[in-house]
Formats: sequence, structure tokens, C-alpha cells
Amino acid sequence: MSAHLDHRSAAVLAAQARLRKGILVLLLIIAAGIIGYRQLEGWTFVDALYMTITTLTTVGFMEVHPLSDAGRLFTIVILITGVGTFFFIAGTFTEYVIGGSLTGVVRSRRMQRQIDAMTGHQIVCGYGRVGEQVALDLEEDGLHVVVVEKDSSALQRLGDRFPCVTGDATDEAVLARAGIARAAGLVAASGEDTANIVITLTARGMNGTLQIVARGGADEAASKLMRAGANQVISPYRLAGRRIAAQLQSPRVSDFLDLVMHSRDVEVWLREVTVRPKSRLDGRPLAECRLADELGVTLLAVSEGGSGHLLTSPPATLSLGADDILIVLGTTEQLRRLNVLAGNAS
Repeated sequence: MSAHLDHRSAAVLAAQARLRKGILVLLLIIAAGIIGYRQLEGWTFVDALYMTITTLTTVGFMEVHPLSDAGRLFTIVILITGVGTFFFIAGTFTEYVIGGSLTGVVRSRRMQRQIDAMTGHQIVCGYGRVGEQVALDLEEDGLHVVVVEKDSSALQRLGDRFPCVTGDATDEAVLARAGIARAAGLVAASGEDTANIVITLTARGMNGTLQIVARGGADEAASKLMRAGANQVISPYRLAGRRIAAQLQSPRVSDFLDLVMHSRDVEVWLREVTVRPKSRLDGRPLAECRLADELGVTLLAVSEGGSGHLLTSPPATLSLGADDILIVLGTTEQLRRLNVLAGNAS
């Protein structure tokens, strides 16, 4: 959202509380008017109610019955307190609408409906510098992103860029609102290792097939995150250090990898393709697949069964199987055709 969403929520609750108080006072004035007219003038309930309402609304109708002096003084009190209460309610409601509270509620509900319609999206928990970059890169790759954040300054920076759920990502209810049951992946990008461990543990318990990548700061956090259910743990500091060292030693290789992974100015991409069961690649040796000759893609490595162990320069006699992951380099069209053969697209 474009303002501090947690502050906006507080403003909504405060405005609603004032409206409730104003309406309660108005009801008490109506009750007091009914009782007063019945006691002072001896009127029936209907006559007392009618006189109270016409007084409060200042419509100017004639009196139901002639009033005594006490009744007239009582009417003045009802008129002053009632009109004052009406102005209070009207002012509060105007502030509620013009101040953006009502608009915020409508926009939040519209955004929640948008999230509820998503399937196969990516959830980014934490919109700090790391989380923001992750969300931007995922968006550039054409993926749908939902951000979970509770910090007001981060929410203000987020603006309307991504659908957002305001709250603590360690809370199951918050992750449920982010559509975790339908999501394809989740990034635990909080700046605190403890929070990322709890986020990972909670997310894994809610979706057993979710691809979870967690940010880890301390060395000992990595093993805890893996035990909590993360598929992979990334240390921004270690990654940055390796990248700097690689840039010093092999700057052209480092630039090339960055180019084929992230740049929009090239026609080739470095991607991974999963071999699906009963696809045209399942059970066939690499020599028969003719990936380079027929598709034009370059096969760099194979992860058998998605085990994580990479077999570089795989032999032509290697038979591909279900859930094998191919690390390939190719154009958009070449990768599309390979995905068709691997059973990932029609």
C-alpha cells in the first residue's frame, strides 16, 4: 500500500471506535428523551419516541402535545446534546473517509482478493534490501510475487509495487493470507536468523512441497534453517565475498554468468529444466536426446533426481530419468522447446 499500512489499520480502528462511541451516545440520548417525556409529560412510548426523533433531527414538526416549562427545558437539553452528537458522528465519518481509512480498507480487500486468485506465486517474507531485490528479480522473470512485511518504513518503500500482506511472517494466519497453500516458493529474507528459522519451520508445516530459500547470516544458522525445512540457505555476506573474489580472479566469467542470469539485453539464458515422468526425455540416453543438434541448447550439468549433486560434462550414455534437473544454456525459443520435451509445457 502507499502509506504506512499498520498505521492505517490503527487509524481505521480508532475511527471505528469513535463512531461506535458516538452512536452509543446517540442511542443513550434517544433513550433519555423517551424516558424524560414519559416522566415529565406523561406521554405514551410512541409519542415520546416521535418527539425525541423530531427534536434530534430538527425537522421542525409541531409538538405532539403542548409542553410544560419542564418539558421545554428538557427539549432544549435534548436538542443541544443531540445535535452536538450528530456533528461529532458526521465529522468522524468525514475524517474516516477523507483521511483515507475507508479507502485503505477497500484497497486492502481488493488486494486480498488479488492474492486469493494467485496460484504458483512466490512469497517474499521481509522487504529489506535483500527482500526488495529478490522481489524485483522475480518480477522481472515474469513471476507473481506477494510480499509479507510488518515494518512501517519498509511498507512505505514498498508502495503499490507488489501485493502485500501486512503482518508477522512467523504467524500461520499471515502466511495463509499470502496464499502459502497455493504458492510455488517462499523466500525467508528477514534480517534476523531466528525469524527466518521460525518462518521456514512454519511455512514447511503449511506446505510440504514448497520451495523455500532462506537468508542466513551466522554460520550456525544454515544447519538450523536446513533442519527447519529450507531447500537452500543463502548467506548474502558469503555470496558477496565469493562474487568479489571471482570478479578479481575471473572478471569475464563472472560478467558472463551475471549476463546470462539477469540481463535483459542478451538472447541466451542460463536456466534449469526438470524432466517430468513419462515425458519424451524420461528414460532416454543423452545421445538420443540430441539437445545440441536438434534444439541448439548447451547442456552444462545434470542433477540426477534433483539430488543437488551436479554431474558436469555428463556422458552421452547417461540416461535421463524423472525429476532429473538439466542445467542448460539457450535462447528463449530453445528453452521453450526443451521444456515441451521435458513435459513442462504444451
